[in-house]
Amino acid sequence: MTVFYYTATGNSLYVAKMIGGEKKSIPQELKKDDLHYEDDVIGIVYPCYVYGIPASVKTFLERATWKAQYTFAIISYGFTSGAAVTYLKKAADLYDKHFDYVGRVKMVDNYLLTFDVDKEVHNEEKKKIDEKLNGIKADIKSRRQSTPRVG
Repeated sequence: MTVFYYTATGNSLYVAKMIGGEKKSIPQELKKDDLHYEDDVIGIVYPCYVYGIPASVKTFLERATWKAQYTFAIISYGFTSGAAVTYLKKAADLYDKHFDYVGRVKMVDNYLLTFDVDKEVHNEEKKKIDEKLNGIKADIKSRRQSTPRVG
């Protein structure tokens, strides 16, 4: 399993480490000329940015090609995931990608202009992050097919 990740504050890196497999940084991969990958399972993990997809992740989806039996995307978020799943679906369609499974995991919100990180860390237990991640890991291991319904 290969897991590509984009992280700025560490939330998505934590998610990628919990999922397991060989981890590859999306910004580092974008420096390469050859962006073709093959593995039985390929996934991406990234944070919700402004209710959508970080520019580096969108560029990676545009430039990368891959061959896998099963693909997934996990979106980490703080307060809300906004339209992140909708934007992922649009980017996947635009760049001829498909994800068998899309998951979201609520993490510590670290948008400093809005949230007090100390309070967020204090409330981390209530978010049941590891419990949620264990469920996502089980879904990926069992090759569950699922995409959250978006409105």
